[in-house]
Amino acid sequence: MLLWLVATALSADAGLDKVVGWTDLGAVVFEGTHSYEEYTGDPEDEEESEPISGKYPLTCVHSPGESPSTCYVRNAADAKAFGAEHFGKPAELAAWTKAHVTRPGSSAKTVDGRTLAIDTTDTPTDPTETGWTITGEASALTATLSRGGETWTATLDPALTSAFGRDRVVSVSWAPSHRWMALFFEDKGGWHMRGPVPPSVHPVVLDTTLVTVMAHASVDERVTTQASGVLRSKAGLHFQRMQPAKKARDATVVYYADGYQALAEAVVLVLPQGGTVEPLTWESHSDLIVALGVSPGS
Repeated sequence: MLLWLVATALSADAGLDKVVGWTDLGAVVFEGTHSYEEYTGDPEDEEESEPISGKYPLTCVHSPGESPSTCYVRNAADAKAFGAEHFGKPAELAAWTKAHVTRPGSSAKTVDGRTLAIDTTDTPTDPTETGWTITGEASALTATLSRGGETWTATLDPALTSAFGRDRVVSVSWAPSHRWMALFFEDKGGWHMRGPVPPSVHPVVLDTTLVTVMAHASVDERVTTQASGVLRSKAGLHFQRMQPAKKARDATVVYYADGYQALAEAVVLVLPQGGTVEPLTWESHSDLIVALGVSPGS
C-alpha cells in the first residue's frame, strides 16, 4: 500500500493548545496538536485514493533564537503514529521535564510598563482582546514595545505572515522575569490548492531589553548601522531605537539600568568598537543606552 502525505504542520508541527511555562533561561514550553491527512494510492485519483486523518498531542520547547521548535510526542500510545518519528519520544520529554523547572508566564499586552503592538505594512492588523489578527501577507512585520511615551522596534521575518491568504493569529506570552516574551503566529488551518492545511504555530522568543543607540552627527552612519546589527545578531537585542547625541565622545559607553550590568558588560564584548560600562544615573525608560564613540576602534 502506497501512502502519500498531503499536508503536514509547519514550524512547530502542531497547532497551539496552551502555553505551559518558561524556564529561567528563556525557553518557552507549549502544548499543541499535530494533525495530518494522508492518502492511500494517488491523491489525485479520487476513485483509487482513500483519505486517512489523525492527530496526536505534542509538547514543544522553543528557546531564544531557535527555529524550529523541539517537539516531543506526549503519550506513549502515539509513539508509532504517522509522522511521530520526526519528534522526540515520550521518555525524552520525561527526561527534559525532570531536568528543567518551568514557571507560568503572562499573556497580558502590557507587562512591567511595556506595551506590545504588532505592526505590518501592505496588510491589515486587527488588535483583539487577547492578541492580533493579520490578514494576508506583509512585506514588513514589526513588534514594538512602548514605555513612558517612547517606542522601541524589533523587525521580524515577514514570512511569519505567509498563510496562503488565511488569517494569522498572533498571541503573546511573557516570561515570569519579563526578560523574554514569545510571540505565537498561529495558522488555524484550512484549504490550499494542494489540499487541506492543518493548524500550525510559528513561535518567536525575543529578549525584551529596551536598547537606545545614541550617536553624534560626527559618528559615521556605517558605524551606527553596524552597531545596531551586532546588537541584534550577537547579543539578541532586537528592541532598539535610535537617538541623536548632543555631544561627541571619543569612546563608546554602555549605560545600564538596575539589573542590567551583566548584559551591558556582555554587549561591550561584542561591539566592534568595544567600550566601557557605567550605571544610568538619570531617569530613563531605556534598559541600556549605547552611546557610540566617534572612533570606530575606540
